[in-house]
Amino acid sequence: MKRLYLNRLIVMSILLIVFISCTTSIKYTALNPTEKSKPIGCPLDIYMPQQEIERQTKVLGTIFIVDAGLTIGCGWEAVLKQAKERACTEGADAVQFYDIKEPFAGGSSCYQIQAHFLKYLD
Repeated sequence: MKRLYLNRLIVMSILLIVFISCTTSIKYTALNPTEKSKPIGCPLDIYMPQQEIERQTKVLGTIFIVDAGLTIGCGWEAVLKQAKERACTEGADAVQFYDIKEPFAGGSSCYQIQAHFLKYLD
């Protein structure tokens, strides 16, 4: 009975570790945290690296979404969705990606991004 309990405890611990490490790590640094939150799914403009922004903006904050170890569900669409949801929460009008790392063999199986959340000034 004691051995069965110990085996179950070990299996549950391993499963807990696996499930905890299955999500991406998100770090957000607010620079201008005075904007009102918008509902999830709010309209956002998306700017890719090197893409010119023709409107005046201010940076609300910076987001980093990276691999957290045994991460799954971290393809481009999933990472983009996470960034957009947080951008709406922070009251942004646009997301400006400035670094996108694609998955690569022998390294991360995830997309990893760095981006600014922008507020239009006009």
